[in-house]
Amino acid sequence: FLYTSGGTLKLLGLQQIDLIGMLTENARKQRFLFSLSPEQAQTCAALMQAVQKNSEHISPWDRCSDYSRILPFLQTVLEVIQTSAHVQPAVSVQPVMQQILIYINEHFTEPLTLADLSHRFGVSMSSLSHDFFRYIHHSVYDYILYRRVMYARQMMFDDESISDICYKCGFQNYSSFLRAFRKVTGISPSAFRKKLASKL
Repeated sequence: FLYTSGGTLKLLGLQQIDLIGMLTENARKQRFLFSLSPEQAQTCAALMQAVQKNSEHISPWDRCSDYSRILPFLQTVLEVIQTSAHVQPAVSVQPVMQQILIYINEHFTEPLTLADLSHRFGVSMSSLSHDFFRYIHHSVYDYILYRRVMYARQMMFDDESISDICYKCGFQNYSSFLRAFRKVTGISPSAFRKKLASKL
């Protein structure tokens, strides 16, 4: 999953590339899903992890280093969009599903349940569950867990304790955090942090 804000897209465009316009044009055609090869996905993930690791620094050298990673990331994503333009079937998406996804992306560290989202957006729980799964091929619950775990991974680059990260990412207890982290990444949080340390 790739989620970013309009402000970030403007920044990445370096005032030379209208990334918002390019992606909006695809959205008008109801085209939201694109597949990267395993190699492309691994390259993009490595580039973004390097940028996230650098996110606390603000020197011009750090920003330049970030852009050197962002540009090949964008090139890969845009190439996938272009090359799949004639083969990817259109995906019909209700506007309310987009609003729900945006809301989850902005509030996933808060307590969120299917019932809460259903009430907030005025749709039945069954419709929300079915339409959301059709939209991103994952349940609401699994997507919230995914966003929390990805945020936890990002926070692992800092020195904050794993237990503090657990609660800041929206988990109510460490055991649920541990289960979710293993489910998404395949390893425990402590093993992931050790793996990071070995690469520094």
